[in-house]
Amino acid sequence: HMDKSNGSNKRLVSTPMTKCDFFNLDLLLFFLVSFIYGAIYIITFSITGLAFNGVSRLNIISILLCQSLLITSVAGIIIAFFGKNAASTIVIILMYTHILFGGGFIPLKEVNNNVFTSISKFSPGNVISDAYTNCILFNSFSGISRYLIIMLLISITAYFISILKVKIRWEV
Repeated sequence: HMDKSNGSNKRLVSTPMTKCDFFNLDLLLFFLVSFIYGAIYIITFSITGLAFNGVSRLNIISILLCQSLLITSVAGIIIAFFGKNAASTIVIILMYTHILFGGGFIPLKEVNNNVFTSISKFSPGNVISDAYTNCILFNSFSGISRYLIIMLLISITAYFISILKVKIRWEV
């Protein structure tokens, strides 16, 4: 919002960059931030000895890259369809959905409601959590490859949908 009020948005629009270029720059920033936060998470748990000890660094980096791509592409599709202002609210709703239906407050073992347990299977972030779990348990690339492929497929699909949306109509 500030960029529109102080005129920097108009200056940027006057450059020879396309809407897709602007959009891809936004996604690059999302990717970098996501990667840095994910790396801090992994390093913190490694240093404290709570997780990732003795786990292949290549596997961890693979998950971190795919996780960052997934987060970036989901953010991209939200921005493309709802705009930057609404994106924050939608991301917060998705985070709370994951906390509620992912077993954060209510242990899923104790829930007898089929609807609740069905929703929990599709909670955002389960693929990422399962990838880290399998990485710690099996410490092999074959143990995480299924989750990496799922993350990459979702990322590619979401990215192409958002690029199509940006090319059709998008507010810079």
